[in-house]
Amino acid sequence: MTNKIAYILIGLLACGLFSCQEQTEVYEEFVVPGGKTYPGQVINPVVYSGKNRAKIIADKPVDPLVTEVRVFWNFYADSVSVPVNDNDTQVEIVMEGLPENSYSFIIRTYDDKGNISVPMEVFGDVYGADYEKTLVNRTLNSATLNEAGELTLLFGEANVSNGAVGSVVSYINTEGNETLEELAIEESELVITDYASDAKYLTQYVPDSLCIDVFSTGYTPIVDIEGPEDNQEMGAVIAEDE
Repeated sequence: MTNKIAYILIGLLACGLFSCQEQTEVYEEFVVPGGKTYPGQVINPVVYSGKNRAKIIADKPVDPLVTEVRVFWNFYADSVSVPVNDNDTQVEIVMEGLPENSYSFIIRTYDDKGNISVPMEVFGDVYGADYEKTLVNRTLNSATLNEAGELTLLFGEANVSNGAVGSVVSYINTEGNETLEELAIEESELVITDYASDAKYLTQYVPDSLCIDVFSTGYTPIVDIEGPEDNQEMGAVIAEDE
């Protein structure tokens, strides 16, 4: 009986020591012998590209003493910082006004005593005017207006390899209002039932799967619309030839 009690006490003591060890290990990675403290780093940072900007989203550091996250680029010449609050689960940092380029971003955390974490490097792209110059509008194969006033647009393939994701058609409807219709990239036909005038279209692009902005070509006017009278004239020509 005495041995059983001894074993139980030893087990409880071991569990207690293991629990304390787990808590200690959380902080040991932030403390260096001799008094130097390094705040905990952000966790799983992801860089999102954009139009002359980039965004980093990361999980909040485990270290409860972290009060600020700062991102540096251009060899520490530029930076932006955000506070870290107790109720935060993630940290989001947006870098605005960036020239089009590929970037190395350095992420560091700070506590209220001025301690700075070990740097963490992540990479991302920023798009701008150079990328926009490569965008081409989707080919419009035909535009036909039937006797019921329905405008049918047939499109060719889009430049998916460069990031094309869809098209937008703008027109004035029968009530005199500007209307926008979207066409998914896998679709090739759009039928407009309330068309009146001024049809035009553009193609939208997203350069990569992590981009937070949508790029667009300029509008191309739809001018060569085949109407019912064109079909009648074509039929008359064929009849005369026969």
